[in-house]
Amino acid sequence: MNSVTEIKLKRIVMRRVWYGYTISILAHRALLLGLVFGVSSMLFKELVFIERIVDNFLQTEVGQLPIQVWHIFIEADTPSLLAGAVMVTSIFLFFRLIIVMPASIPSRQVSV
Repeated sequence: MNSVTEIKLKRIVMRRVWYGYTISILAHRALLLGLVFGVSSMLFKELVFIERIVDNFLQTEVGQLPIQVWHIFIEADTPSLLAGAVMVTSIFLFFRLIIVMPASIPSRQVSV
């Protein structure tokens, strides 16, 4: 009888451990930034026909390339610019997270 209650208690404890682990993974900033990047890149892909932009770049003379890029940004619609901005921002925030995060974790010194 005692072993049955111990097994139930172990299952309850392990379930809580797995719930805590799952919540910590889902609440991590890197996962959230990855999801934001994925959604914004899919939206950007649907809004912008990238092959046409590449063809325009290849047909443009080298000296006229900065003017062509300027015209692309000026003539773009707001949702595609917003999706592109969110994509670029999430990339920068992810790399910032990678660079800053190891410095913010305190190192544990083991005394011998």
